[in-house]
Amino acid sequence: MAFRSFSVRLLVFLAIFGVGLVILMSGIHVRPFGFADAFDAVRVIAGGAIMGAALIFELVLEHRAPPADEGRTVARRTRKAAERGDPDAQFNLGVLYDNGRFVPRDHAEAVKWYRKASDKGVVEAQFNLALMYREGHGVERNDSEAVKWYRKAAENGSAATQFNLSLMYDKGDGIEQDFDTAAKWCRLAAEQGHRDAQYNLGQMYRHGQGVPRDMDEAVNWLRRASA
Repeated sequence: MAFRSFSVRLLVFLAIFGVGLVILMSGIHVRPFGFADAFDAVRVIAGGAIMGAALIFELVLEHRAPPADEGRTVARRTRKAAERGDPDAQFNLGVLYDNGRFVPRDHAEAVKWYRKASDKGVVEAQFNLALMYREGHGVERNDSEAVKWYRKAAENGSAATQFNLSLMYDKGDGIEQDFDTAAKWCRLAAEQGHRDAQYNLGQMYRHGQGVPRDMDEAVNWLRRASA
């Protein structure tokens, strides 16, 4: 099926490109020892435009979404691997359900597979599971559970999660408000190059929130955030 689809696409491309080439060449008059002085500009431009359109057509097809049957194959293989216990496949299957790609969109199913992958230490799954709890997608909204999974991913080194966990401590969402701990996680994310964390850490130093007030450090982190 894939080969037949490719063959048809190739034939269409060659046909369009060939028409353009014929038109272009018909606008170029050749003498025995070189090009003639006169060119049919309209034909040359038209032929070139058709050839260019053929190339664009091919590029668009090359980067389009996979055919439906190919998508179903991806989903089926991912599910089989996930059901065998492959944690990466479990995370990927969660993403498919989360985004409705190749399968019907189902946040509850996404949560199910994110949880399986999270229990096996997949950081991306832990981050996504925290988001599901934070936003109430596929599960009842629960900031405490969001903090729990943010912390697991943060401890595994995820800068984005460290930043989000910092925000939870800063606002007291799902956990007791703690500016010192918010600054701790914000710094860890900032040191990994997370720009929002760098900006927030700069503001923390500027206002002395969770860290000693230090304008030099504030400027340092704000400058790094804007670099």
